Amino acid sequence: MDAALIASECIDSRTKGETPGIMCKLDIQKAYDHVRFSVLVNGEPVGFFTSERGLRQGDPLSPFLFILAMEGFDSMMRIASQNSKERGGLGIRNLRSQNESLLMKWLWRYTGEERALWKEVIVAKYGEINPWCTENVSEPYGVGVWRTISNLWPQMEANLYLKVGNGNKPKFWKDGWVNQTSLKDLFPDLFLICENPEDRVCDCWTEQGWNISFRRMLNDWEIERVAVLLGTLGGISITPTATDRVLWKLSTDGVFSVKSAYNSGLYEMTRGTQYPWRYFWKSVMPAKVKGFTWLVIRRACLTQEVLQKKGRQLVPRCFLCNITGETNKHLFLHCKFTTQLWNLFLNITSTSWTMPEHTSDLLSC
Repeated sequence: MDAALIASECIDSRTKGETPGIMCKLDIQKAYDHVRFSVLVNGEPVGFFTSERGLRQGDPLSPFLFILAMEGFDSMMRIASQNSKERGGLGIRNLRSQNESLLMKWLWRYTGEERALWKEVIVAKYGEINPWCTENVSEPYGVGVWRTISNLWPQMEANLYLKVGNGNKPKFWKDGWVNQTSLKDLFPDLFLICENPEDRVCDCWTEQGWNISFRRMLNDWEIERVAVLLGTLGGISITPTATDRVLWKLSTDGVFSVKSAYNSGLYEMTRGTQYPWRYFWKSVMPAKVKGFTWLVIRRACLTQEVLQKKGRQLVPRCFLCNITGETNKHLFLHCKFTTQLWNLFLNITSTSWTMPEHTSDLLSC
């Protein structure tokens, strides 16, 4: 399955790119018509012999094997149907929910497999929001399957929790490692004045305890808020020898299983958690504003990042600040000139608001 995922994503990138190339498909199963075996006697090869066991295509025994397998399958289906009827059902699963649960297995593997080749391919192609999930995929559907898989992350994330070990992975302010909630949501006022919003948990921990830095002197009421923050962190400590782990809420051992995902009805429970696009398009905003907002949230604006993925050779620099690359979130949220516009708007409207990390989070703020 790993090879199938890698192949689909590589073909997807090739078909969407503008660079000419050749793809070669080799069917390993049919690469050899026969195989000869040799044995070693006292470390020396002694002749070859032909494999006699097994069935070849066209063998007269093949139909009988098929009948035996189907008889067993039919018996299993009858037993499953009878048991389900006794409970008031027909024994037929919801295939959509079953498929969703099977695809979520990939997301679970993504959280735990550090150096798997398939994960390296996915990260190189789509990038990461954090060590547990990729950036939101906004590319058009093609032959790649990761866009479909990544769309299930909200359902997956709602049933995961972080167990901090050495604190090397989770971000101190932005990840939900304290009571499954991020500190920027619990303490938005302190988040606005923190020295580095990208600090990891281990960056704020010393042998003496928590050491949280701010970019200016604190006011009296802010000192009280810091005391509340330290009280919230009072029962948490960092273990340098332990690793940070993601655990599954719906099982006693914290390990994901397709059965637990299906039985919990995750798909049905979270169908309404997607963006409220129906209300968005029916709002009284001008059509141009709606269209542009949709492009920004879906990361479909023609930024340099998007143009480079389409094969254009460009200098990866923001033309406003000339400091970093022109990505969607940088251009519309975090560029220093864009931030000035946001602050001006918030001051005029007297709005208290924490800047989201990604444009995809704008409608959820």
